Amino acid sequence: MLEKNEQGQFKDTEKLELKIDYDWHATKTKTDWYKRMEELSSEEVKLYKEKNHDYAKGGDQFGNFKRVGKILGLYPGLDNSDPVVVSLVYMLKQLDCVLWAKSQKYEPSVESSGKRLGDISLYSKITRMMEEDKPE
Repeated sequence: MLEKNEQGQFKDTEKLELKIDYDWHATKTKTDWYKRMEELSSEEVKLYKEKNHDYAKGGDQFGNFKRVGKILGLYPGLDNSDPVVVSLVYMLKQLDCVLWAKSQKYEPSVESSGKRLGDISLYSKITRMMEEDKPE
């Protein structure tokens, strides 16, 4: 349930309970699970290749991490555990992909530049809402 406090901020007062069923038993054989593990791993390799195209086409496969890392290095007092900073980093990661695609003259294949710009807009709003919700 959401309740409004004196400052006009909404607070979630509902408590969530997590119940774990310890009586669960696997219904497949080890061979079945090994096969499924291989399928999942294969899907991840495919996704890695597709995303690597978007973030690094024409450059270092870890370029996105290095470029964002260099930018973050400009702010030595930055608290990386602050959720606002995390949101800004997510925004920066998307912006870097758009800028890299523009600089290399290609359109990302997993998520278009337009979708990434939409993500940046959402992260911006999320960041603003977190800032507004911080206690004074």
